Amino acid sequence: MLKQRIATALVLVSVFLIIILLLPTPAFALTLAVIVVLAAFEWSALAELGRTMQRSAWLVLLGATILAVWWFRDPLLPMVILLGVVWWLTVLLVLWLSPDRSKHPVFRILGGIMVLIPAWSALVYLHQVNISLLLSLFMIVWLADIGAYFAGQRWGAHKLAPLISPGKTIEGVAGGIVMVVLFVVGITLWSGYDALCGILWLGICVATVLFSIVGDLWESKMKRNVDVKDSGSLLPGHGGILDRIDSVTAAAPVFVGLTFALHRHSELCARFAD
Repeated sequence: MLKQRIATALVLVSVFLIIILLLPTPAFALTLAVIVVLAAFEWSALAELGRTMQRSAWLVLLGATILAVWWFRDPLLPMVILLGVVWWLTVLLVLWLSPDRSKHPVFRILGGIMVLIPAWSALVYLHQVNISLLLSLFMIVWLADIGAYFAGQRWGAHKLAPLISPGKTIEGVAGGIVMVVLFVVGITLWSGYDALCGILWLGICVATVLFSIVGDLWESKMKRNVDVKDSGSLLPGHGGILDRIDSVTAAAPVFVGLTFALHRHSELCARFAD
């Protein structure tokens, strides 16, 4: 299983790097929209939209929303990203204070749009303004995932959220954060950032990791609500599309929101946002 997961991950990473580096932003946005629609189809099952008409209406609504955001992207992209940050702060409160509310229709149906559209908007926005930051975002999420997996396998003893995702441990979270901290420290030293700039960058990255975990837990909660292990079976060893992008759905809007909020209000941040 591990070999299959690694092989699939390498293929996905290679394909995604090609998409990021070679495609112009409109083509990148379209390709990403296709991925989002596939993820939305999986979400429709988690939302228990059993009828073909219901699923079709749901996909049309999501596709129309993507089209509207792209068509009016200059004013809408930042607003949708900010809305995504507010959404994930709300999800964080729901997960820890009232997890049963995840079964409410707002979270099951409209929540899918709030999970997928801000993430799409954030990734498109980064591709449009700074591809290096886009690559940094994926490096943060991937390194955190790798660190969490191996630290959890080796030292995992204390469950993070046993009623939502029994496999996740506090030690795994710590391992993911350590991997990202080492990455940020390395980039800071290599790029010659001053100490304060490095600390700000580190804070953004750690917050991104923490919210990537929230995204992962939220999808796990949605799957637990309908008693399924994976969102789909499209990716060998990895489950469905949602199972691969759940961390990014939360990490992307938070990363973009924090990075460009600091960039606008601090000359220090301009150095790593340019």
